[in-house]
Amino acid sequence: VFNDAGERAKRINEILSHIDLTVKSVRTLINDLRPAVLDLGLVASLEWQARDFSRANGVACVFHTDDDKLELDDRHAIVEVAVPERWVGQTVGELNIRRKYGINLLGLKKDGKTDVSVTPDTHLTKDVTILALGEYQTLKKCFAL
Repeated sequence: VFNDAGERAKRINEILSHIDLTVKSVRTLINDLRPAVLDLGLVASLEWQARDFSRANGVACVFHTDDDKLELDDRHAIVEVAVPERWVGQTVGELNIRRKYGINLLGLKKDGKTDVSVTPDTHLTKDVTILALGEYQTLKKCFAL
């Protein structure tokens, strides 16, 4: 417990920096996996990875999902969703999505191409979909899933 507001603010900034570093690492990992395959979407990419693993190792590996969301555990998921109308025309920084909603934007998809270079200056438009990571209940509420 921090009694001093300055200590609290410092710790919050440290945590946010750690989150930023984690998101950058995930984006780098996504880029390093197979950018061309990721253009097909996250689920298609995971299906491809399973087939590639099977071919390379001679071990049956299949990825199944019945949803457009990918659950990471009991509470978290990655979803691909339309940009909410109230967000259209605003930047990621203006919306302050991580602080307000506890959601991380992993990328944007437009015309079948995934862009993981999301910055605070990125403008959100109607013609993109969002690849978002967060607690599933929060994602459902924020994106009306």
